[in-house]
Amino acid sequence: MANHALDAFLNDPDPAARRAEFLAFVGPRSEGFLHLYDYLVRHPESESTNRLGSGLAYNGFSAPAFFLGPVYFFYRKMWLWGTGYVIGLLALAAYPLTSRVDIGLGIAMALFTRWAYVHHAIRTITTLRSKASEIAPDDRQRFLDTLAQAGGVSWTAGWISGVLFALALALAVMQTLG
Repeated sequence: MANHALDAFLNDPDPAARRAEFLAFVGPRSEGFLHLYDYLVRHPESESTNRLGSGLAYNGFSAPAFFLGPVYFFYRKMWLWGTGYVIGLLALAAYPLTSRVDIGLGIAMALFTRWAYVHHAIRTITTLRSKASEIAPDDRQRFLDTLAQAGGVSWTAGWISGVLFALALALAVMQTLG
């Protein structure tokens, strides 16, 4: 099933405006995301035919997502993804001998994260654009500021989830050793 909002965004007649919105939303360290976004804009048919899109090949490996796990999702304000990751880890912890699955989950998330974030950004931008009626040219900067606030990163969420993640890891190590 094609994602019409995504297709509409990628095929918009004003690609420069959409790119500016994407950059405003992503915030710092946008290079990896921008590479994938530009690929999808050049090849929107790959998204229509395959949910993952052949753009996944341009996704790359996200070391922060691999090493930090859910912390990275909370840092990037992907609340549902971070929560889902934590629930997945807790579910796996209930079963013995799942350490190899944990590594597999980390690798999958590291390979999938940029793709997920680009889609998250486009969905959020599309939602915010639909809530704002016609954006007047003098309101354009205010809309970009709204996108920057909705997207970007949350150092607070990153630090809090990082501390909690470190405590959970320390607890797991102590239980393993003790």
